Amino acid sequence: MRYQAHLKSALSFILQPISPLPFLGSLRLKCFWVPWAGTWLVATSTKWRGGLLAGAFGMFVLLSTTAAFAQRLETEQPRATAVDETFESLESWEALRFRGIDRLTHYEAVREGGKPLLLVASNDSGSGIVHDQIFNVYDYSALEWQWRVENIVRSGDLATRAGDNFAIRVYVLFEYDPSKVGPATRLLYSALRAFYGEYPPYRSLVYVWGNLQRETRWYPNAYTSRAMMLPVDQGGTHLLQWRHHTRNIVEDYYEAFGEEPPENARIAIMGDADGSGERTRAWIEYIRVREYDDLLATAELGFLVLPYPCCRCTGSTCTAPGRSRRGRVPSW
Repeated sequence: MRYQAHLKSALSFILQPISPLPFLGSLRLKCFWVPWAGTWLVATSTKWRGGLLAGAFGMFVLLSTTAAFAQRLETEQPRATAVDETFESLESWEALRFRGIDRLTHYEAVREGGKPLLLVASNDSGSGIVHDQIFNVYDYSALEWQWRVENIVRSGDLATRAGDNFAIRVYVLFEYDPSKVGPATRLLYSALRAFYGEYPPYRSLVYVWGNLQRETRWYPNAYTSRAMMLPVDQGGTHLLQWRHHTRNIVEDYYEAFGEEPPENARIAIMGDADGSGERTRAWIEYIRVREYDDLLATAELGFLVLPYPCCRCTGSTCTAPGRSRRGRVPSW
């Protein structure tokens, strides 16, 4: 039933622009090769112009692929998962403390209506928790979670050090690999290891519930450019409402840092109101790291899977730029 809903969404996306028959418009397509599916992907645009022939071709595309598309969705197997945390307990998490911050955020596995949740309560405090599972981001590139906040940090502002406070944030911490960096970076991390007792993360992606309404893009953390922050939710519009997010870790790293990510990473969670004099509460229902599901992602965006040759490539290996190791089809 879940896949039928995705199919309905995809078909609605295509049928809406061509519904006022007979005034069918020109169909603009983008073609992608999906290696794991063994087929081609064709995405329709919403720019429709006059042209009966192109409109008829669009209907042919729709009718000739619907059955195959539905069959693929219905037979698709669940994706392998590296982290599947539902917070029955916090046994898989370890504390993350920061020098100079004495008051610690409270983390507790609680229940609401019989459903397990993680409660994150900050009282002018700041600390985090880190999951003990290390995973390969190229094998498991999908990060999804659902969270809810009771209130934001009113004095928070991601552009300043004093305002670097958020009711909730989810981290992807990428491990430092000495073999992948230059001499200067190796020297720096050797010094950091001597100081902290272990290597700090090489870089981090940080998904935050922002306090102010800002453009949804990557921002460097006010303390270090090695941590890039994305305000996936912002302000008080959706307070006490569950918000679901799915991100492609590999794509996000490339967008944030302009290069391919290190292979290994861990997940962390943090609630932080340190130095603000404020209190916040937030909850996370689940957090998962799994294989990236290309088919469902394209269904949600309104794409169709077609068994036809790509308009740009001639073989089963796509030659389009941007394919690389990133876990997503290229955008031309």
